[in-house]
Amino acid sequence: MGLFNKKGGDIPEIPEAPKLPELPAMPAATHVPELPSLPGAAKNDNLNQEMVKSAIGDAPTEASTMLPSVPAQPAAPVVEVAAPPVVGETSPIPSLPEPEVAAIPAPHVEKTGPEPIFVRIDKFQDAKESLNDIQGKTKEMKEILRKINDVRRQEEEELNGWDQELEKLKGMLAEVESEIFNQI
Repeated sequence: MGLFNKKGGDIPEIPEAPKLPELPAMPAATHVPELPSLPGAAKNDNLNQEMVKSAIGDAPTEASTMLPSVPAQPAAPVVEVAAPPVVGETSPIPSLPEPEVAAIPAPHVEKTGPEPIFVRIDKFQDAKESLNDIQGKTKEMKEILRKINDVRRQEEEELNGWDQELEKLKGMLAEVESEIFNQI
């Protein structure tokens, strides 16, 4: 499959390009400012920068006065167009051979598993220490929660015991009251 191979057939000729109008000649520049020579000392850098700035600042104003005025453009050349063909007449249209298109196979990428991840050893060790610290703290939190639940259970048992004693006391007071005040 070659894009530039000849496969036969006539190739139509390309028509000549239209001629462009001549441009007027530029007058020769009479005065071009020269850049000053700069000494290589480091302490003269500010002075050197100022000299370059002044030389550059002067150049555009002189150059702009030396530019000639641009003449008006002549009208575009007239291009003659052939008349359309008469109905009934047909002219052969040159046909170009159709290019061959070959299917490009997709590259076969085989993945065997997750790709390796590269990590600096010190960063890995820091991450491992942080993970161990987090695991230790979660064990501490779990132990603290277990102790809090034990204390709550003990409190509930004590409160239930106090509630039962209070009910017993109310029952005893009701008996004493009924025995003493019913006899009166």
